[in-house]
Amino acid sequence: MTLLSGAGWIKSTISIALLAIGIGLVGNGGYMIAKAQLAQQLLAYSWKQGIESGSAQRPWSWADTEVAARIRFLSLDEERYVMRDASGESLAFGPGFVEDGRIKQTLEPTGTAIAGHRDSHFGILRDLKTNDLIEIQRLDQSSIRFRITSAAVIDTRHQTLRKPSATELTLITCYPFDSMVAGGPLRYVVFGVEV
Repeated sequence: MTLLSGAGWIKSTISIALLAIGIGLVGNGGYMIAKAQLAQQLLAYSWKQGIESGSAQRPWSWADTEVAARIRFLSLDEERYVMRDASGESLAFGPGFVEDGRIKQTLEPTGTAIAGHRDSHFGILRDLKTNDLIEIQRLDQSSIRFRITSAAVIDTRHQTLRKPSATELTLITCYPFDSMVAGGPLRYVVFGVEV
């Protein structure tokens, strides 16, 4: 009898511990979603401030990045704010201009390369089709439109991306989109030309 009540106590304790862990995980997930939504609102506000002032503004005082542009996927009626760089800190909040690594460039005078996470801001790349239009708006309110010409999966172990020319756009994210493991050597790359 003592063994059974001891086993029952252990089962109850394990059940309560698992319930507490589950509540903690759900609560943490909810916190992360709320934080991400608030961050997007702050990015939108900093974009508007940047347009008014003509220079990039930090979305919050301790931010490690700034919104440098807005990319609009016209055929999908979607937009994303583009961070000034593609550092890990920046990519947590949105896609970023690639300024280092295998493609060294900035917005002008060379072409445009933007990288983003496949499971958040750049998951949208899977829905783009040839001839779709993309618009990039800068803080000075000028904009450039690009037409999608192609997409490809590259293996970074064997291939490198060439620097885009002044009239080209390159959008980069990890691949495959539904992989359970982040990173890896494969990249999904969308190419476009200015129109």
